[in-house]
Amino acid sequence: MMEGITFDIFELLGNGVVILDPDRRIRYANPAARRLLSLDHQAVGTSAEELVLRQDLPRFEEMLSSAGEGRCVETGQEPLRIKAADGALRYVALRVTDLRDREPVGGFLLEMCDVGETVRMGLELERREEELREFRTIVENANFGVAIADLDGYLLYVNPYFAAVHGYTPGDLLGKNLTVLHRPEQREEIQEINRRLVREGEYSGLEVWHARRDGSTFPMLMNAVVVRDEEGLPLYMAATAVDISERKRWEEERRAYSERLEEMVEERTRELEEANRRLNAEVEERARAERELQMRNQELDAFARSVAHDLRGSLSVVDGFARSALTALGCGDEGTARECLGMIVQASQRMERFIEGLLAYARAGHRVEAPEETRLDYVVEEVVESLREDIKRNKARLEVAGPLPAVSADRVLLYQVLYNLVNNALKFSHPERDPRVEIGCRQEGERAVLWVGDNGIGIHPEERENIFHPFTRVEEHPSMGLGIGLATVKRAVEAWGGEVWVESTPGEGSTFYFTVPLS
Repeated sequence: MMEGITFDIFELLGNGVVILDPDRRIRYANPAARRLLSLDHQAVGTSAEELVLRQDLPRFEEMLSSAGEGRCVETGQEPLRIKAADGALRYVALRVTDLRDREPVGGFLLEMCDVGETVRMGLELERREEELREFRTIVENANFGVAIADLDGYLLYVNPYFAAVHGYTPGDLLGKNLTVLHRPEQREEIQEINRRLVREGEYSGLEVWHARRDGSTFPMLMNAVVVRDEEGLPLYMAATAVDISERKRWEEERRAYSERLEEMVEERTRELEEANRRLNAEVEERARAERELQMRNQELDAFARSVAHDLRGSLSVVDGFARSALTALGCGDEGTARECLGMIVQASQRMERFIEGLLAYARAGHRVEAPEETRLDYVVEEVVESLREDIKRNKARLEVAGPLPAVSADRVLLYQVLYNLVNNALKFSHPERDPRVEIGCRQEGERAVLWVGDNGIGIHPEERENIFHPFTRVEEHPSMGLGIGLATVKRAVEAWGGEVWVESTPGEGSTFYFTVPLS
């Protein structure tokens, strides 16, 4: 009965129980042992040595041998490794009792407890401790700072780099508040940074100015996280930091160099632009001088031909009438002689007008008086007064359209321009109608556009290109002039930087336009 009770108790135990016969074969295994060793009921008779890992078999045999009569032997701190029937490795704490002479056991009693989880936890702890040692070695020798502080900012750990860049040893800083690493005026800023870190959980790439032990300041680039427990509650703050003084100095030098380079480029660009401007100006001046020289050569050629022709014609007239006057006086014909002398006077007057026209033309091109404020209405009044007799004689009607503003031009040149244009309008009138002359003005930006229009004979299109050239005359007309008036107009207008042009319809009239700067 006792035997039945004993085995019933074994069946109920949570730890494994195995009974080996004197030959070390399994005689009995309770349910806990069968689960632990993955045995079935047919495992009875199996050698226990088949279940022990080969490397631990000598130790197992020693335990069996060491178990004396009625005594027990335990594995102690180092568990025994058992190879279960399913091939899984089990770590067990084993106690062996020699009960071969006691019934109902009659063999070795093996009590075993699965300590695999404990072993695994121990191995994991060892692994983590090794990793921690390696991590500490890395952190202690890192070329960047590492600091750990509680949520109030009191330092729990700093590595040598972090302490050294501030002028301390790690022991100097432990237990101190983070604020000792900053200027007093930064206290609120640093506290706000820590509050934000706890609130948001992390920050990265933050530049913060720190203070050394001697009071000097330097920038550090920081990254920080909040370490939390399993429930997500914050435990402490951990940060990495690196001194970026050299980088900031290099960036400042690069910025200064970049600015200097930009200044040099801008300066060189301005120099090149100025040189290019001067070169363009020289090219334009050379081209203008060449055009001027060509025009002067053409004018000189025309001048020579015109002067030769006009003076020769006038001198021939004077010579011819002088001879006729001498002949008439020799014959006593005083009337004929007087008539010849009158013709000589007219020829001389024509020569005088011709010379005055040449002088006016020359003055129009070389007068370089500084621009002055000139009232157009006054100049127009002078021109009208000068030509009053011609206006009256030609029964002309002269009108002034629009207000006449003050302009910036030489008064004498402006008078010459208007005088010549109004005089031409009277001179080249249409024989079948009374002359009508209009003087007008309009403003275009910073310049005034003036015009002198008439209802005269007009100008043919093929003649408009040449009428402003000196000594150029239009088709035969009773009032044909010397060919200098319009050339004088063009020269005078260009002298103050203006433009001159003509619009005309043959038989209906012409309108001459010119521009002049407003005062």
